[in-house]
Amino acid sequence: MKRRKKYRFPLPALLVVLFLLLYQTDYFLRRRTQLIEEKTASDFHKSVEPGWDKVLLNHVAKLFIPEWHEKILDQERIIEASKDDPEKVIKAYVKIVEIYQKKEKYREAENACNQVLTQYPLHPLRKIVYKKLASIYEKSKKFQKQREINEIYIQEFPDDSEVVKAELKNIVICEHEGNYEKAIEGYQKFLTKYPKTKEKDRIAFKIGLLYKTIGRPDKAREFYQGMVWTEGSMWADNARSELWLKGLGRSNKKLVYAYRVDTPPRIDGRLNDPAWGKGDKVTGFVNTQNNNRISQQTIVSLLYDDENLYIAFNCLESKNYGLVVKCAEHDGDVWGDDCIEVFVDANRDYTSYYHLTVNAMGTKRDGLEHKPADWNPKWKAATAVGTNHWNVEICIPFKEFGSSTPKPGVTWGANFTRARRSGKEEISAWAFTNRNHHQPGKFGYLIFK
Repeated sequence: MKRRKKYRFPLPALLVVLFLLLYQTDYFLRRRTQLIEEKTASDFHKSVEPGWDKVLLNHVAKLFIPEWHEKILDQERIIEASKDDPEKVIKAYVKIVEIYQKKEKYREAENACNQVLTQYPLHPLRKIVYKKLASIYEKSKKFQKQREINEIYIQEFPDDSEVVKAELKNIVICEHEGNYEKAIEGYQKFLTKYPKTKEKDRIAFKIGLLYKTIGRPDKAREFYQGMVWTEGSMWADNARSELWLKGLGRSNKKLVYAYRVDTPPRIDGRLNDPAWGKGDKVTGFVNTQNNNRISQQTIVSLLYDDENLYIAFNCLESKNYGLVVKCAEHDGDVWGDDCIEVFVDANRDYTSYYHLTVNAMGTKRDGLEHKPADWNPKWKAATAVGTNHWNVEICIPFKEFGSSTPKPGVTWGANFTRARRSGKEEISAWAFTNRNHHQPGKFGYLIFK
């Protein structure tokens, strides 16, 4: 008698089936999490079966609702429980707005503000909401709406101390929109209306820059020369430096020259290329706390060709064995290691700037001002460690600065800093910025030769 063959389920097929089951389960859970995260508090509670224990319900909610969303739910509960107390309700809405702003959810923040203005159109606390709403429009670049809110604020609270800031912000909006002549007119009227404002020197300097922007350097020069500046003002020093660039007077700015080369250096961190022999070398780094020269100096050189800017750092270090190099992640906390930083104000507006950081291991960080996510250039950096020094070489294309190849005489704002973590900590800079590196008004000048 023929024995019936026993059927065996193939192992590979079994594994495939298990994989598909796991995949479907994972997809379901992820999708369910996403759906619950997107629900409002009321929607979430409605989706739960009646009779659930409230403590258990709260535990389940915390599994799926992000912490920031949970904070919003807390404020919504306060609003629900405080309908007879407008002040409590408004303050809760303001906290909701602040949470949404931090998460860059500007539409939701705007809606929360409008809820208050609709429900309590005459409450004194609405002025806080106006300021929040103006800030939302500024960050979301809705400048026309920002101007409208500022105008309402000025009309409704003419005696408030914040009115001056609102008026000034409306002039800044003209700059954002590219209406430079209207901005010049607005700033001049502002100085006439508020002659004792603490912003006098900064605004006056801005007027000169705007004249330069619209192609009227003669008017900028005339305005700067006719201005009565505050003694010791940073903006007065910058105005004198702008005049110096036109061949008038003197400047207190530190200067570094970038020399043009036909054969660029190899980016390997060694600094032994003949090209670096031609480059200008600057040192004299000072402690950012007190402007005193530091013990472990840094020497910086700059070169350029048709496409790139080259920067070399020679960091003298008597305790190389103690170099701190923990960060290996691009755009990570590189500044916590032994590192160097480059600040470049390529359009010389004394406000915006590019920021490059490299640690002794070669890990890089790049950003527009404080924000690494806002600028992701393609650039090279290499490091090398010697007996009593460590080096950094940088190559970055001019197009990454939004610039063509600079002609001889073109001047950028720039600064170079170093964090020494080996041995005695020393935070130093080429141009002294008084503790805070991020002050483009105090940068030195990079001049292309």
